[in-house]
Amino acid sequence: MDNVERTYTPTEAAEAFGFALSLLRRYAGIYESIGGSIPHDRRGGRIYSHTILEHFSRARERVKGGETVEDALKTIDLAPTNAVVDTQNSLNANEALRLLGGRFDAAIERLEAKVDALQRQLEAPPQAPTEVPQDPQHGPLVRAALWLERQANLGGGKRTPRESI
Repeated sequence: MDNVERTYTPTEAAEAFGFALSLLRRYAGIYESIGGSIPHDRRGGRIYSHTILEHFSRARERVKGGETVEDALKTIDLAPTNAVVDTQNSLNANEALRLLGGRFDAAIERLEAKVDALQRQLEAPPQAPTEVPQDPQHGPLVRAALWLERQANLGGGKRTPRESI
């Protein structure tokens, strides 16, 4: 195949075209947000074609002239060429969906487990109050004595007056 297009890893692309890795990632993110597509390798890293990197270089020149990155990428001719992108290291769409689906399934399972735990907590009988009840008819000492009496009754056994103090 004579028209197989060279592809680059992010590091290779940055070195070959004089981009900082962060700038390359920024351009790629904006490019994908406006509808562009960049293939990914098996680990999810982007694989840049020579054509895309040339478009990024032209866009960078327009940005230096005062345009925004988004406007520069939109106005650059992004029509597909007749070249075939080497997809040996890139994912096909089904494999990418399968990998993403697996990540989502694991996240959903974790969330469902948390929801189940919260539902069990809501269904559990309420615990006895641990604070002194506020009864406006009685003073603080009477309220404290009533509270201690209720706590002793909840404990299942009688307590001596000394234990209650």
